[in-house]
Amino acid sequence: MSTSDQASDALDLLRAKLRGPVIAPGQPGYDDARKVWNAMFDDRRPLAVVRCVDEDDVAAAVRCLRGTGAPIAIRGGGHHIAGFGTCDAGFVIDMGAMRTVVPVDDGGSRVRVAGGATLHDVDTATDAVGRAVPLGVVSPTGVAGLTLSGGLGWLTRRHGYTCDNLVSARVVTAEGEVVVASERENPELLWALRGGGGNFGVVTEFEFETHPVGPVAVAEAYYPAEREDELVQLLRFYRDWTAELPDAVTAWIMIERASDGHELGADALGKLVVGLLACSLETSGRDRAALEPMLREGSPALTRTTTMSMLDLQHLQDGGSSAATGMHSYMKGEMLTELTDSAIAGIAHHSTQLPTETSLFEMGQLGGALAQRGELDAAVGLRHTRYLGGFSMMSTDGANLDEHIAWTRKAWSSMTDGSAGGVYLNFSGDESRERVMGSLGAAPDDEKRRRLVDLKRRYDPDNVFRVNHNIDPGS
Repeated sequence: MSTSDQASDALDLLRAKLRGPVIAPGQPGYDDARKVWNAMFDDRRPLAVVRCVDEDDVAAAVRCLRGTGAPIAIRGGGHHIAGFGTCDAGFVIDMGAMRTVVPVDDGGSRVRVAGGATLHDVDTATDAVGRAVPLGVVSPTGVAGLTLSGGLGWLTRRHGYTCDNLVSARVVTAEGEVVVASERENPELLWALRGGGGNFGVVTEFEFETHPVGPVAVAEAYYPAEREDELVQLLRFYRDWTAELPDAVTAWIMIERASDGHELGADALGKLVVGLLACSLETSGRDRAALEPMLREGSPALTRTTTMSMLDLQHLQDGGSSAATGMHSYMKGEMLTELTDSAIAGIAHHSTQLPTETSLFEMGQLGGALAQRGELDAAVGLRHTRYLGGFSMMSTDGANLDEHIAWTRKAWSSMTDGSAGGVYLNFSGDESRERVMGSLGAAPDDEKRRRLVDLKRRYDPDNVFRVNHNIDPGS
């Protein structure tokens, strides 16, 4: 039987078995159903989008589709820069309707999160009881993809990667069976899910530990800076200032072109602006005072300090270009153990040449709790990292993409001095398999690499789940 005949039979079977809709080309809603956050992948045309409503639907979909040989993309929030939530001539298992967040106990110390939930869903539920899961920084992001490749955000320096806070998971394997991964059941699978990506199965439910979080202090400072030397000065300040910050404080720096959202006035529109954005988990005392130097450095055009809930902080950057749905986006990033003068020079030089009005450079501070666990404690890697930085090409119309992508790669290559050996895989598009392994801290022939490959062979020997930062079971 041909692949197309197998796919057709699989679709007929799916429609008979699933509660959710199976949307194929030519049906109403197909064009909307196949799209993901990154418009770079708007040309992908899957054979069907399978909209699952529960775990039984997901398991049935995997059983029906695994034998077709066609690619299977797993979609949670569909927000990954690499477009992993869609594919060409394959199938999309879409969990977007599965978004429940349920407390495990009365105090909310743990929560169960369905596979299609977004950061907004989780933050809304946990903030109501004064707690939080360490997540990312843009609320439409899917929890599943974020967690499975690590997860970094405002709480990382206090509580580690998102995946460090993963207690258990329900997983549909490549055979279509449902298993639990926890410290008691299938602990090796839990180890792999903590940062190893979507290689080992479809996670239909996550159970996370939560942490008490009250109001947070947030500081913002914006500096018009057209010249390279001005950018160098601010980047060096950022490096020196963040080196002394307590773990309760996290700071990011962005270089972009000013828009109305920066509130810098009409004269600043389209010009370069450096933004410093920092939060302290403490609203008084030493940690709050640690924010003050960024407000006094140089001559900022605008400074602002506020106290807000973690929920509000998680939505603060939703209006920026990096969160906007439908942008053509390409990103190259690097994890750095130190921010060297050479890297600063490269960042400053290329930031003066941002190719579009919405392109940007961004860098976040890491360290703290991230480094308090060992490299073999989970699949996630590069715990010794101090900074995460990257250039993002973002275009509203998709014009001159090849040229803009080439700029992004060149800009990234200029900032890799001080590299930790790879990239945070949620901050990354097209990467070679070797770079994926390096980003997991898995050197050739070392224990971590052998462990990852062995687990891939155990749970997905045929590489059914390969639309991801893939671990090849044949390697």
